[in-house]
Amino acid sequence: FKKNIYYNHLFRIAVSNNKISLSLRKRLEVKKKFKGILVSYQRTNWKLKHLQHNKILSFLKRITSQSEEIILTKNNLILEGGTTNILCVEKKIIYIPKSGYYPGITLQFFLKHSKRKIIKKNITKTQLRECDEILLVGSGKGVVAVEDIPQIHWHKKSNTVFNEFHRIYKSYINKQIATE
Repeated sequence: FKKNIYYNHLFRIAVSNNKISLSLRKRLEVKKKFKGILVSYQRTNWKLKHLQHNKILSFLKRITSQSEEIILTKNNLILEGGTTNILCVEKKIIYIPKSGYYPGITLQFFLKHSKRKIIKKNITKTQLRECDEILLVGSGKGVVAVEDIPQIHWHKKSNTVFNEFHRIYKSYINKQIATE
């Protein structure tokens, strides 16, 4: 790598009992109008991040990941995105699912750096319709505001928390780049 050049890529290391897998791919630019697609499925072992989720991969192959994300549900409860965590905003209070999802690095970052109240609770599909904003966060997408979820006729009502979180995230990333 050349010195002082910023490479906007994702580098992943996956370790199993008998294999170490490395992958490097260019980070895709996420579109502004982002659609959520509800899918009834839960990872078999959601407490661990691993690459053996063939079912999720089959869902992801059917969407355009730059402008769409699958949102996993089970028994009417919202869990997570296929490659992201989900934050639901209602009256400027942030809610995240109580359990049933892998707590990614980007979610942990916002739990630590947000000054807003973040409450863990079971979120139903019906409650999702009442949200003012739905955010998706992950190392590949950063922070994304969902524009709509056609299956439940939900449309974004605000950008307040998204704008705040996007600013926090970009500021942190830019500081990291500046210190390298």
